Amino acid sequence: MPKNSVHFAIFSILLADISIVLMGAFAKDLAPHYSPLEVTFLRNITALIAVTAWIILSKQFHLFKTTRLKGQIWRAIVGTMDVVLVFWSYALIPLAMVTTILFIVPILTLALSILFLKEKAGIYRWGAVIAGFIAMVVLSWPAISDSTHDNISLLGVGVAIIASVGAAFIQIMLRSLGKAGEPAMTTIFYFLLIGSLILAVPVLIQGIHLYTALAASIAGLCVTGLGNQVFKTIAYQKGDASLLAPFRYLSLIWATILGYIIWKEIPTIETLIAAVIIIAANLLIVLREKHSK
Repeated sequence: MPKNSVHFAIFSILLADISIVLMGAFAKDLAPHYSPLEVTFLRNITALIAVTAWIILSKQFHLFKTTRLKGQIWRAIVGTMDVVLVFWSYALIPLAMVTTILFIVPILTLALSILFLKEKAGIYRWGAVIAGFIAMVVLSWPAISDSTHDNISLLGVGVAIIASVGAAFIQIMLRSLGKAGEPAMTTIFYFLLIGSLILAVPVLIQGIHLYTALAASIAGLCVTGLGNQVFKTIAYQKGDASLLAPFRYLSLIWATILGYIIWKEIPTIETLIAAVIIIAANLLIVLREKHSK
């Protein structure tokens, strides 16, 4: 792999993860004024306009076509519900805690691959899965034990964990769509289109009010959400997953800094311990996969 491509891949994944942390911060800022359904709808509809415009202006009309409509519909339904849950979790618990819980997605994806795709699982893979579940118990302990951490809600932790499970299922779906030859931009387009249609019904029935004072946060949410999709796609086109994996965990630092500056959130010791366990388990998976190749 050319050196320039390596550097560009690393730079892109850093931008992708900074984008997703900023998106979480914007979602958290909007939470007192909008429901998770409304936040997701605003994010989807604006990103849909941008993606549609890009496809038309670049004259890549073939990206509107899909040979796997059923798969795209299911991916969009699960994906939309998952984004709603992620935005809801941002409203309930600290930014760094949500980020840490979402780190478990690769481990859950591995577990689902073993269960549903019948992939081979050695001692290292099972060890990583078990470590991931131990980390979730550690991270959830302040809420379970009803300790003095008044900003840690059991509901918030539960919502974030369910969102992680949903994200793992999405990874399996994306793998299936990718093997079927569906372009990444086609999948993104149908996800945004179907997701917007699903959310339009409850949001428009309820009515949505656009507050001028929140325009910057709404715009930021949309730009960072789309930016994450674009930069992540570029990163994995230019670099191997094993190369990029260690850099992805820097997002916990960005989330911790942002959470403290804006909301005075300080990660609990349980969050930090869980983060170390999950990161170690994920890196073990990456190293074993690289070695097996």
